[in-house]
Amino acid sequence: MAYRFLLLQSHYRQPLEFSFDSLDAASTGYKNIVRKVADLINSDNKGEVDSAVYDIWHDKILTPASDNFKTAESLVVIQELLKNITVNPATKLALFEFVDRLLGLQFIDCAQKLVALENESAPAEIIAKAELRAAAKANKDWATADALRAEIDVAGWTILDSKDGYKIIKKA
Repeated sequence: MAYRFLLLQSHYRQPLEFSFDSLDAASTGYKNIVRKVADLINSDNKGEVDSAVYDIWHDKILTPASDNFKTAESLVVIQELLKNITVNPATKLALFEFVDRLLGLQFIDCAQKLVALENESAPAEIIAKAELRAAAKANKDWATADALRAEIDVAGWTILDSKDGYKIIKKA
């Protein structure tokens, strides 16, 4: 999907200057969008799909893609949609279903898989290591905290730190 995302960020008539750096950047961009779609899926107050707002954004996304397949411009509109706080989550998700059909980027599918991974409970031993890590961080014992993070990582789990604590998620 990262490669497809990279290709859609350029125009088909222009030569693509491929590099692994550009592929890494596309991968990061793709993952960021998937993360935001997963947040939409997890949102508590999705609301109902607003058909008038849906139609406006649908046309904003479709117009550049229909004009000589300017998919890069459509991707910019998708980023604007994600940032727009006046569009409710249900409408954004409906628009992403349209985007997935239009560009084949599977944002919804990947976001659902991410949500499922995040909802999977970590084994007790991983939770215990995460608690030890949190205690080490509180005591400013960064070497121990880093070592515990590495052990958790090797076991197939990732710790996401936030201001509210941490979250343990299974690696994909």
